[in-house]
Amino acid sequence: MVICSGGQQQRSSLREVCVDSGRRVGEEVGAGVLEEWAAVFEDWTVNVETVVHLGNGVVYSVFHQEGRLAGGTGVVRERGAMIYEWVGGMIARVITRQDIDAARAEAERLAESRE
Repeated sequence: MVICSGGQQQRSSLREVCVDSGRRVGEEVGAGVLEEWAAVFEDWTVNVETVVHLGNGVVYSVFHQEGRLAGGTGVVRERGAMIYEWVGGMIARVITRQDIDAARAEAERLAESRE
């Protein structure tokens, strides 16, 4: 899901939360998405494996999360990557990807494009 510019929502294979022109457009929406995600789990944990500052306000991280769906017995596990884009000392956009190598390449391209 993409949430940008004035709260408009678009469907996408990539999930992003954006800040539009310094306004905190995505802040409440982003917190809501995280709260909704966490609410479906019992015993949900997220472990950060790697954090790399690529320069020009771009940070790449790899995470592992797992939890048991509420009322269920099985454990759901996911490993993925997040790309953080910083503008004016605030996170302007967060992109999550399951393909860690593709995310790293995308983050490097983003950092280079912001030079």
